[in-house]
Amino acid sequence: MNLDKVKNMAPAHGDVCHVTGLPIRRNPEWTDVIFDTNNGYKTTLSIVGDSIVLAPTSGYAKLGGVKKAVKFQNKFEAEAFGSERPYVQINDWSGLRGASLAARKYFVQHMEKNNQILAMIFYGISPLFKVSIKLAIRLSAAEFHVKIVNDYSEAV
Repeated sequence: MNLDKVKNMAPAHGDVCHVTGLPIRRNPEWTDVIFDTNNGYKTTLSIVGDSIVLAPTSGYAKLGGVKKAVKFQNKFEAEAFGSERPYVQINDWSGLRGASLAARKYFVQHMEKNNQILAMIFYGISPLFKVSIKLAIRLSAAEFHVKIVNDYSEAV
């Protein structure tokens, strides 16, 4: 799938962002993608407008599942945005129960290498994830902005 296909993809049943009024594009291939059945680690990706990725994630993230999630994210990114088009990612981690240290490190290392992300916004995070994200921001070499907000409305 290329960007033209994504732009021409009709919003599912008139799905519109209740905050911005932008269309929300969904694809069955991006919905409830399971990376670790034992720990219920999964995500659903959708595109709000032309360049905002919404990524609600749930379960418990271990290294093997995060590696699969990163591979999926790379495929999604290539299909939805090509190799150069920038985007903002909003992560809803309200359903994420936790993550192993190895999984967190792998996630951060992958994100540091991603040159298409303009900003990554997190909401619904636990106090432990909040501390982890703030620490990663200070130690990271990532060239995009990272923000922690309270809810979806504040994220968009």
